[in-house]
Amino acid sequence: MAPTILTVTLNSAIDQVLLVDAFNPGSEATIQKTITCVGGKGLDSSVALRGLGVETYAIALLAGEHGRTLEQIAAGYGISIRPVWVEGETRVCYVVAEKTAKRVSHLKAGLLRVTENHLN
Repeated sequence: MAPTILTVTLNSAIDQVLLVDAFNPGSEATIQKTITCVGGKGLDSSVALRGLGVETYAIALLAGEHGRTLEQIAAGYGISIRPVWVEGETRVCYVVAEKTAKRVSHLKAGLLRVTENHLN
C-alpha cells in the first residue's frame, strides 16, 4: 500500500498569479495570463506530492467564501482536505510575476482569526 502524507496549512490562501512583462507601480500593465491555485505552504506541498503521484491528505484552516472556493480548488488537484473552519476570511494573494525583471511581488487580502479552540 502506497503511503499517504498529511500536510497542515495554518495560513491558507488562494493564489491569483498574474503574468506580466513588467510591473511598475503607478503605470499600466497588461496581464498576459492568470493562474488560480492553492496557496499556503502545506497545501503547496500537497500539490507537489500529487504531481509526483503521492496520495495526500490536508488539514487547513479556512474561513468564509474564499475558504469554500479553496476547498474546491484543492479537490481539483485530487487533495482530500479536512477544513478547520475559523473566523475571518481566507486570504487571496495576488502574485505579480514579471517576465522582464524576473521578479515576483505579492499583494495579500484577507485574514484568518484563529483561536486556541480552533487549534485544538
